[in-house]
Amino acid sequence: MIRKFILIILLISSYVYLVSSDPNGDILSRAQKFCSYCFV
Repeated sequence: MIRKFILIILLISSYVYLVSSDPNGDILSRAQKFCSYCFV
């Protein structure tokens, strides 16, 4: 349970980082790559 909570926090913070670092480009493709990296 605690690990799942930490993983959710990491996903949210990384999403915020992606949005702030690349506001007008490939956010979805980056997020998909990141999620596939996390869940594999």
